[in-house]
Amino acid sequence: MVPGERELETLPEWLTATARNELWFVDPPHHVPKSPDALNVGILSHFRYSFCMIALGSLAIYHRLNRERTCHAVADRVFAYDPILDAEGRIRPDLSLDSPLPTMERQIPLCDLDLICVSLTNPDAVTVALQLLTLGEVPVRAADRAEQSGPLVLAGGPGVCNPEPFANFFDLFCIGDGADLTAEIVRAMYELRRAGAPHRAGEILRFLNNPAGLYVPSEYMFSYAGSRVAGIRADNGAPSHVVPAVDLPHEGAQCSLVSDRETAVLVPNYGCKHRCSYCQISEIQYREFPVERLLERVRQYVDLGVQSLIVNSATLTQHGEIDQLLQGIARSIGGSAETIRVFIGSMRFDEVSPDVLAEMNSLGAFSHTYLLYTNGSTRRFMALAPEHGSRELMRRMQRPVDPWRVLQTIRLAMAEGVCNFVLYFIVGFESETAEDREMTAGLVAEVLDLIAPEDGMIIMKVNPLIPTPSTACQRFRMPSNSEYQEHIDEIVASVIRRVGSERFERQVNIVPLPPSRLRFESMVNRADRRIGPLIERVTQSRSAGIDPSADQLCAWLSELGLCWEDLACGRGPEEILPWQIVDRTIPSMERQIVLSIRERAGTAG
Repeated sequence: MVPGERELETLPEWLTATARNELWFVDPPHHVPKSPDALNVGILSHFRYSFCMIALGSLAIYHRLNRERTCHAVADRVFAYDPILDAEGRIRPDLSLDSPLPTMERQIPLCDLDLICVSLTNPDAVTVALQLLTLGEVPVRAADRAEQSGPLVLAGGPGVCNPEPFANFFDLFCIGDGADLTAEIVRAMYELRRAGAPHRAGEILRFLNNPAGLYVPSEYMFSYAGSRVAGIRADNGAPSHVVPAVDLPHEGAQCSLVSDRETAVLVPNYGCKHRCSYCQISEIQYREFPVERLLERVRQYVDLGVQSLIVNSATLTQHGEIDQLLQGIARSIGGSAETIRVFIGSMRFDEVSPDVLAEMNSLGAFSHTYLLYTNGSTRRFMALAPEHGSRELMRRMQRPVDPWRVLQTIRLAMAEGVCNFVLYFIVGFESETAEDREMTAGLVAEVLDLIAPEDGMIIMKVNPLIPTPSTACQRFRMPSNSEYQEHIDEIVASVIRRVGSERFERQVNIVPLPPSRLRFESMVNRADRRIGPLIERVTQSRSAGIDPSADQLCAWLSELGLCWEDLACGRGPEEILPWQIVDRTIPSMERQIVLSIRERAGTAG
């Protein structure tokens, strides 16, 4: 018997019941009449249903296609449905279905769709996306789909900031925002089909005359030298550089238009006003949305009985009307007969004011991040990102914030009764020294001293530097897994020397990135399309319930004639990068930081 067979027999009923239970704040999108020959589109997310309610980026595309009468497409959602997941939230090992995995609303088999839009929040999520395609009997390789006249697959999101490793699997990539570009792709596919012309990826690119944000890997030829890219040639008029797409404001990307009757989301702003060299958010054009429209939706949420409100923004404190927003939310939920929980995303500690914290306190708000690390503990947490303890290192990385200023924010938070904190740190920067890491330990010890009287708790989320494509530090070397663990051990030992082991064990929880995921994400971030077979092997291994070790990943990489050490080491200022066609960094800023860091470390040249 297949694990979960009993539950899987009821998958269509589960999909129907889940859709029926949804709470719409506007008319359901399938109420908009469409032409009989409209394209069938699937919006695929690697999350489970409850998390898909929070992912407004994917839902914005869904609403954009369904609600525009002139858009000849009907979109359904696809995600990791609860009945196909195990207790840990992963797709059940060796899962098989009696029929292809369908879409949620109309239960169309994935293999019968015209277009599938895949959103990846991180590179590691690609294996879940490929598993879902396989369950839907969609060939995962683009070449196989072309031979079988299968659906086109469009990929986007921060997880494909380097699209090249996924070139074997996805036909098109959206660089930047996705709602308007996806609608344009649908228009091209529809018109090409009406004209009897093939609507494959290259034809779409030429029909649209190279629109902003559209990257079609089949239109580029790469040459290689070892593990590096030696040259890139654009064919058939493809652009030599793809600029990011920027959507016009869409309500579906700012407010939940649908809820699971539990949670609704607001996104008051996107991007960041700062340009920290290692942060992908810094490369996103900053936009903020009118508060009155957001509050109008909050009032609707309250009237319809939503129980949780997530204010989801990494840079909420940069919003010019944050006080009015928080005060308006407080007025709305204060008039509700039911208790409504409010969750706030990570706060930029250098921008937090006493007034903002007082308003958060009146809301009873705390970070939704705590759910990831505390197993549902009712403690109120605030998530803050000092990222390092070394002021000098952060200055070299062009972060215009004194990390030690977080102590001031913690004092303000404690005055409002919050004494538990999720603190984000990064280790393994080029030119980072043991003295730099000692400063991080010193900062953690100072925080512990502040929260000790209240028996507060620190959750340290410690990540290694993974030089993200399209950031100014994308050419930096990556720390090895062993270096990463050594850096964590070094910081922990120093904190224990300062505060004692009993206090550390009672009040600090370290959350590192798992070694296998670190190695896989690092490979995908740095590699080119030759890594495709490795991604397939990882997907197959995880489908069988086995997460390959870091050593196994390196062995598979070696079988492809590639070398992990070559991928991990630093890149020269003039070296061609696999993601060069979609790179959105400012070259002068990148050159400045690379040269300054390497000169200091004595490794320039």
